[in-house]
Amino acid sequence: MRMFAFGIVGMVLALYLSEVGLSDSQIGILLNVTLLGDAAISLLVTLNADRLGHRHMLLLGCALQLLGAVVFAYNDQPCFWLLTLGATIGVISPSGNEVGPFMALEQPMLSDLVDPSSRTYTFAWYNVLGYFSTALGSLLAGASSTWILHSYDITIIDVYRLTFVEYGGLSIVMALLVFLLSSSVEFVQQHKAGGVGASVFSSLENGEQQEPLLLSVSEEVDGDHATSSMNSADPGAESKRSPPVTSLQQPADKESQASFYQMSEASRWKVFRLSVLFAADSFAGSMVAGSLLAYYFQVIYKVDDTYLGGILFGANIIAGFSSFASGWVANRFGLINTMVFTHLPSNIIVILLPLMPTLQWATAMTFLRFSISQMDVVPRQSYISGIVPAEERTAAMGIVNVMKSLGAAFGPLVTGWLAQTGHFGWAFYLCGGIKIMYDVALLWSFGHLKAEHER
Repeated sequence: MRMFAFGIVGMVLALYLSEVGLSDSQIGILLNVTLLGDAAISLLVTLNADRLGHRHMLLLGCALQLLGAVVFAYNDQPCFWLLTLGATIGVISPSGNEVGPFMALEQPMLSDLVDPSSRTYTFAWYNVLGYFSTALGSLLAGASSTWILHSYDITIIDVYRLTFVEYGGLSIVMALLVFLLSSSVEFVQQHKAGGVGASVFSSLENGEQQEPLLLSVSEEVDGDHATSSMNSADPGAESKRSPPVTSLQQPADKESQASFYQMSEASRWKVFRLSVLFAADSFAGSMVAGSLLAYYFQVIYKVDDTYLGGILFGANIIAGFSSFASGWVANRFGLINTMVFTHLPSNIIVILLPLMPTLQWATAMTFLRFSISQMDVVPRQSYISGIVPAEERTAAMGIVNVMKSLGAAFGPLVTGWLAQTGHFGWAFYLCGGIKIMYDVALLWSFGHLKAEHER
């Protein structure tokens, strides 16, 4: 649901900003602060997720997503500063890819809830569903924009506003779905260490159902009565039941708190080096991602929204299939090897893309790039979760995702300036060149270090 919404917005965001009168440089600045705001929100959530609850943090993300949608959809006289404020404090995806706090919460949940040997395949399905949903969102945004424009007497700006109305509505649906999550997601990080989480993990393996957030809230209101009733009905129930947890109550184990400084020294050093490398990769990728890629095709080839939606739809569908294949490749050839040797050829294709003589060739090169460019995503997620202890996983993944968001924040600035000066193609050259250096540095720094489930 979230990635479908991100696909809708990623398709139209830069086009909308151009239509309301922002220059290319201003578009770059606004996308920059959008991603900086997403990074700050991710950091806030990561630092408080274990203490305040993963479900509460997911609800906060949904609320901020709705806030961003309201600012963009119900702004009668769009101006740069108001849109910038809305993009900063709201969760908006300029690329159509994952932004904000959601992934930093979900990945540790998935990592701990599945057996380590199944982790890579789990992340593969996680990303397949995400790419397919983004693809459908992009296709819908492109096709519906053209159809509405030709069917009704409204401006293209109003059409784009309707897209943000859809975005806000989907954020409400997402919030309702969060209420259905069980309390299991709050405990999973401690199952290997024993303690409260161990009983929850054990109950998961035995097929027992934990209470969803809606029930846990009602238990919080009348917790004493529920406990006394349970004990009177079955004197041995307390020993059979894992300790009750309300929506606000979290494990008190300090090591479960998502803090960089509470990691072991070895974990901190690994997370720091990975964060720097992934930030560089995200910086390069954000130069030509999602909304900016669509904007490039519109500026250079003058295509309509339906064609742009088709490009992003096809690219994400191809990425989804390659993401699923990457799970098998990673288990056969290793996580780091898969990350590097599928990434290198795609970066060469990025450099060649602006050199294509026709729209058809440029489209074909885009599809060819996406057939392998995203095969590093699944092994990267699996690798991070497998090189740190379970109790440090939320911190590690959260910090890496924050650093990636920070890196991605500055790519649109560069692209905006290049487009403003008539050198849009150089964004692709820089993107490919920096990514190639990242691949070499990753192989040199981590080629010898394997994740726990690779041994």
